[in-house]
Amino acid sequence: MSLTSPKIPYNTIRDALITLFQNNKTALNVGLTSPGGTFTNNAQIVSGDPRIVPIPDTVYPVIMVKISRKTEEFIALGNSGRKRPVVRFYIFALTMDLAGTPDTEIMTLVGNIEGILRDNIKFDSNIEYSDLGDADWGYGVGENETYVNAVQISLNCYLEVK
Repeated sequence: MSLTSPKIPYNTIRDALITLFQNNKTALNVGLTSPGGTFTNNAQIVSGDPRIVPIPDTVYPVIMVKISRKTEEFIALGNSGRKRPVVRFYIFALTMDLAGTPDTEIMTLVGNIEGILRDNIKFDSNIEYSDLGDADWGYGVGENETYVNAVQISLNCYLEVK
């Protein structure tokens, strides 16, 4: 038995999203200051999940991209009904901040990420468009009077149906 539709290129879409951020480090850095740091190399923008992958203190800020889920939605009903795959990605934005400082860095970074995504709703040829979902804010405990601010941003990618 063969699939009637092509396979979903999960890795291709994820890598295109990572490349989009890597190619827009200047836009990511707008408004970021020390001690949180800025994006200086592509090693700060990678695939992964910060709850699983340890991040050295010297790397922040960091963006990590992870596939979260795939659903399908009907785009046509009836005898010739068709479904469109929708792939959800989590984009993790992380900054290292000093204890007692306002969380301005992470709010700025999230705004920069969302701006890039709004300007590039079709960042890969496999998707028809993408749509920002919710953003979940949290933080982790650090060492030496520093802590990690973290935000998980959802991005839904609606795939082209050919």
